[in-house]
Amino acid sequence: MANENDEDIDSQNDGSADQDTDKNLATDQDQDSGQGDDLDALKEKNRQLFARAKKAEGCVLKDGKWIKKEKPVVEKKPDTNSTTAESLTREEVVLIAKGTDEEDLTQLKFIQKGMGEGATLKQASESPLYQGYVANKAAEDRKRKGALGASNGGHASEAEEKLSKPNLSEAEHKAIWEKEHSK
Repeated sequence: MANENDEDIDSQNDGSADQDTDKNLATDQDQDSGQGDDLDALKEKNRQLFARAKKAEGCVLKDGKWIKKEKPVVEKKPDTNSTTAESLTREEVVLIAKGTDEEDLTQLKFIQKGMGEGATLKQASESPLYQGYVANKAAEDRKRKGALGASNGGHASEAEEKLSKPNLSEAEHKAIWEKEHSK
């Protein structure tokens, strides 16, 4: 009988416990509905931030999965106009060491191509065409450097003007010189 009573007690407790649990669940659900809104907002914000981070990495969303975009392969075309350390030949290095600038080197390469396939840069530098080019360039440099600049307004003194006059006798020259240097 003791066992039967125990079972009855348990069954009575189970019934009241279920009722209490149902009441607690209802109140928990009411409280969770406020937290559920916060949770949903937090999940949405997290989803937005994750999407932003993936886009920054270069990924695209396809069929609900993030796939990394493949970057197109860009072919680098060698620049034929500039001379770089990788493209210099021994002859070019020697010419540069001798003072040939890039413009002259470009001219030499052009002359070398005109001379034929077996021509070297040294042969091109000895050609009359290149020698004429260098002479013209040097003449232009001399002209540019020899051009007079603007006058600063400085004039010769009266004594210098008098001394520079032609046909001065020796006595006149000495008199002007002594007068100027005695001051």
